[in-house]
This record gives sequence, C-alpha cells and structure tokens, in this order.
Amino acid sequence: MLWFYNKLSEDTNVVIYKYGWNTEETTGQLIYDKNSKDITIMKIADNDTEFGAKWAASHLPEVIQKGYSENGRVQIG
Repeated sequence: MLWFYNKLSEDTNVVIYKYGWNTEETTGQLIYDKNSKDITIMKIADNDTEFGAKWAASHLPEVIQKGYSENGRVQIG
C-alpha cells in the first residue's frame, strides 16, 4: 500500500494535508491539530474507503515527524 501526502496549508494550530491512495492524485484531505495531536478526515480520497482513510491518517504523524515539509509518501507491505 502506498499513500502520497501533499501539504496544503499550515498555521500555528493545524496542518492540512491532501492525500492519495496508490496514486499521486491527492483528492483526500486530512487535518492535523498540532496542539491535541488529533487527526480529522475531512474528505476520503476518491479511490479510497473509510477504512483506508483511517489507515492513511494513522501514518500522518510519521510524515510530519520525518520532516516532509511539503510532500511525502509512506509505503507499507
């Protein structure tokens, strides 16, 4: 499985990422709250499922922790 992440915007409280599952077309949207560390799924990617979106969201802290400032990808399996 492969997820692509592109940072859409960032302010002092949140980071908004678009994501795509097995494609570089990032049609889903995830919001990461810097204070609470919570992740909100705003939109499931076009070719994804709710389960897949939750899985993608679970990898977002890894993307942020590795310092992908604008975009990144996570591959598992």
